[in-house]
Amino acid sequence: MLHPLEAFKDEEFLERVRTDAEELKGLVARELRRKICGGGAAASGEGVNWGAEVRVGVHAGPSMNHLHVHVISREGFSDRVKKRVHYNSFNTAFFVPLDELPLRTDDPRWEHHERARLLKMDYTCWRCGRGFKNSFAGIKQHVAEEFVEWKKALVEAGGGGDGRATSSFDASSSSG
Repeated sequence: MLHPLEAFKDEEFLERVRTDAEELKGLVARELRRKICGGGAAASGEGVNWGAEVRVGVHAGPSMNHLHVHVISREGFSDRVKKRVHYNSFNTAFFVPLDELPLRTDDPRWEHHERARLLKMDYTCWRCGRGFKNSFAGIKQHVAEEFVEWKKALVEAGGGGDGRATSSFDASSSSG
């Protein structure tokens, strides 16, 4: 029931979670490859570092009381992204990668007002950095277009398959 930033001050616990998270990251990477490439023999996915397409971390201010770690594909294309906090919680510094933990004591994300500021930021594309100010419809449409381009780039890099994946894959793991 500890806040993740507090729980991961314990280096031994953090190392155990990192080990488990790496295993989960491999599972998510394989599932991502399967979703993008399909299941046929042509879908080897060779030439792509699928693990690099998977993010592992915690929210600086989690919405659930139990400690959990997100293991999620990086593109953020999902019908579950329905409002600003859904997008910004994964596309700003509000999302704290496991390799940034433990946070330094002077990191601004310890402060509630900084976490709130991150969630209220204008929309910025995760892939190209283009800003969308306050336009949720704009960022949603753009992320859908980027999803197509992201898949195409993966297939061209050796992903094979037909590239018909339709949504992100989030395997949230509870720990502690």
